[in-house]
Amino acid sequence: MSEDQGPMISHTTALHIGAHKTATTHLQQSIMAVRPALVDRGVQFYGPSLLRSNGQSLIARLEQDGVQADLLRGGARLVISEENFAGTLYVRDGVIPRPLYRHGPARVADLAAKLAPDGLNVFLCIRDPASFLRSAYSQVLMGGVVMPFDTFRETNPLDKVNWTHLARRISKTEGVRHVTVWRYEDYLPLFGDICTAMLGDAGALVAPIQTRVHQGLSAHAVDAMLAWQRAGETGPLAVLARETHPIGDASPAFDGFTPAEHAASDALYSKQLGQI
Repeated sequence: MSEDQGPMISHTTALHIGAHKTATTHLQQSIMAVRPALVDRGVQFYGPSLLRSNGQSLIARLEQDGVQADLLRGGARLVISEENFAGTLYVRDGVIPRPLYRHGPARVADLAAKLAPDGLNVFLCIRDPASFLRSAYSQVLMGGVVMPFDTFRETNPLDKVNWTHLARRISKTEGVRHVTVWRYEDYLPLFGDICTAMLGDAGALVAPIQTRVHQGLSAHAVDAMLAWQRAGETGPLAVLARETHPIGDASPAFDGFTPAEHAASDALYSKQLGQI
């Protein structure tokens, strides 16, 4: 830290790193809905809509002098939620990096050094590997990377989703004081507890928004999109397919895994939860 920045301010700092496809946007939008009230309670919350508003990432912001005071703005608690901070969901050709969020610990350590003199509290939501990969596949298609699910599954096997390894790496990161982990499957029942852990007593002000965010693709939508792609069609095929074949009673959500693969995923997930 350069001398002209002055002494670091003592406060509580929390960082929510996702993961992707774990209702992260829903949580962010729920908190943003009451942001003015949080400010009145001394809580400064920043989600992607604020952090990316000027085209500058949080990583770039951390390189600027005075970033701590600029973000805190006199508050007693600073809470940041940015799932892209630890890394992207996938890279070229729909490949999910191994290990998950390989650059995450280094970035978390940098943020802790810049913004958390009393230690950083990190928040992480995890999800059943098969469910996570199924949702990631829809995101890959929505991002314009078109491939059959069998290709995606071969490239991204279930054991690539290693939450134990990620949680352990984050917990051992310099500057991290505490890591809170919850299951995506428990998100709504634990919603109030999650908000209180992140925002302190002001978390009681937050209620879950009723809108479903980032609806996935139905099985019919995936089939239609792949058929259009084989026929040489171009453009936002996934968006069109989702609008044409939305998830509903007659069009269930896409799931390319077999019952045996789901059973293997359940066992893997249970083992990882026990280790965490």
